Amino acid sequence: MSRFYVSFFLVKSNSNGYNSLMILSRLKEHRRRRGLTQVELAKLSDVGRATIAAIETDKRKRVHPATRRRLARALKVKPRDLG
Repeated sequence: MSRFYVSFFLVKSNSNGYNSLMILSRLKEHRRRRGLTQVELAKLSDVGRATIAAIETDKRKRVHPATRRRLARALKVKPRDLG
């Protein structure tokens, strides 16, 4: 049985409506739902595997809007669904 831990935080949105702070993102949950490894997602999104790992482990607090869009497109979700 898979366990997903999701934390919700109130953060101020920037001008494009997305949270500039992605804390304990839902990226890992969406990636696993699609049955992708970090390496596979990296290839699909053109985002480095190390970046994906840092986002998933909360080591990277701020995610560039373009990175968020590329990940969302690869996962077939809306950028706001990632965190």
